[in-house]
Parts: sequence; C-alpha cells; structure tokens
Amino acid sequence: MPKKEKDVEIVPEVEVDLGEFEGLKVVAVGVEIPNAGGGLRDPMKLEPQEFRQGDRVIVALDCVVAKVRFEAVKKDDPFGPQRRVHVFRADTAAIVDAEVIGDAIAEQTEKLRQARERAKGVQRFDFSIPAEESDVQAERVRLWLGGMKRGPLRNLCDEFDVPYSDRTTAADLVEALVEHAPVIADRISSDRYGDDEIPEEDNDGPYDIVSVETDSE
Repeated sequence: MPKKEKDVEIVPEVEVDLGEFEGLKVVAVGVEIPNAGGGLRDPMKLEPQEFRQGDRVIVALDCVVAKVRFEAVKKDDPFGPQRRVHVFRADTAAIVDAEVIGDAIAEQTEKLRQARERAKGVQRFDFSIPAEESDVQAERVRLWLGGMKRGPLRNLCDEFDVPYSDRTTAADLVEALVEHAPVIADRISSDRYGDDEIPEEDNDGPYDIVSVETDSE
C-alpha cells in the first residue's frame, strides 16, 4: 500500500544562489526524467530479464539535458524564489550489478539519511577520526557518555574493569571510562553494541545507550 504523503520523510532542500530568472531569484534545483523507462525499452528487447515484485534493481541512465524550465519553490507564491528544473532525456539505460556502483549508492543513501535526521533535529557524532585527533575523540566520547545515568555507566565500568564505589559520581565514572575512548569510539562507529538496549528509564540522555561487549583476554 503506498505511503501517504505525510508519512514520507522529506529531505530538506538546500538553498543556493543561481542568479535570477526574469527578475526572480533562483535558489533551488530539480531534475525530471519523464522517459526514464524509455531508456531501457530497447535494451530489454535485446537482453530480456525477468523481475519479481519486491526486487531491488539499480539502473544506470545515459541522459541528455533536453530542457530547462523554472518553477516557483512554493506553489502559493508564484512570483517568489524559483527552482531551476533540468529535464533529462534518457537515451540509453542499463541494469547494473550492485558491486559496480554499490559504493556510490551507499554513500548517497547515507547522505540522505543524515539530511533527514538533521531535519528532525537528530544529532550524531562521528567517532571515526584520525589517531592524532585523540583529544577530539575523547571529548566526543565524553559527551556521549554524559547522557547516561549512573546505572548504565556502572555497567560499562564493570565491562571495562573500571573500579568504582557507591560514592563515585556519574561525572567521575564518565572520566574513568574516557580512558577507554578509542575502544568505545570504535564500537560506536561500527555498531558493535548488540541488540539489547538499556531500558529507557535508566537513560536520561539524548542517545540510545546499549551494552558494550569487551574482548576477553
């Protein structure tokens, strides 16, 4: 069943300065490929392929910019900022293996995910940084740990063999765990936390905190 428009996650549009069109500012770009399927029509005659419902297919298009038009960014403001729309004509198309273009698709998918999260106010830290920036890494881990209460922090201390007592504050637990920042950062960035999250009531921070498994000696 198709998603309703309100359920679709919208990627925020980046505003750019593309000069003017008939005295109106041009601040956005768009693309249309009205005959995208046409580019595959003849190739499919030469090399017929069968697909099943739900299959994911990557299609590479060889296009020509056949036309450029301008439209209002906001439909209710026809004389406001404009969008430059490039209309592509697909001359040839080919179904390609994911291994050929998979990295580019994955990179674009990640960019879109990040854009959608920023639009919803979600912030994530990039823990994959060079070793010479260890101070920055430690600070990011410190901020990540700072969203946790003492219970989950103690669980991490137990797993990293960090000593503490009933009088040890959450701030002191964080500082002790920061000593293990490289390992914690690596596991945050590589999603090596497993599937079981710490119960929400034990966490007052902005992140989903989960258990860390340490390598046994």
